[in-house]
Amino acid sequence: MRLLSTLLPAALVLTALLGGCASENLEDMTGAPVGAPCDTTAVATYSGVVQPILIKYECTACHRTGGIGALAFPNLNYETPAGLISAVRTGRLLGAIEHKSGFAFMPQSPRPKMSDCDIARVKQWVRRGALAD
Repeated sequence: MRLLSTLLPAALVLTALLGGCASENLEDMTGAPVGAPCDTTAVATYSGVVQPILIKYECTACHRTGGIGALAFPNLNYETPAGLISAVRTGRLLGAIEHKSGFAFMPQSPRPKMSDCDIARVKQWVRRGALAD
């Protein structure tokens, strides 16, 4: 009984502390202020637009050689433009980030879906030929 009376308060404090680490604020999760205008007028390049989006959503945690977890995809290496361009050609990239039926939704939960603005910026890069830079 004494052990329970010691562990229970400690468990409650730990739960409260860890629960406070999660953010449910869309701006914190996506990095974009809610309601901020989406600039798709700048020329979308891999290094200037697409790569920072991939980093923000942690795509290369799995989509790289030596990727983490059970769903590591070394054959879909998004650390380089060439790897991502192969996903563009097959339609996998846009299908996944737009959460279209028949595609694995990316990023996967618990990460949030890409913002509409980030999707629009990736689509602009694809429409302009998905150039390496």
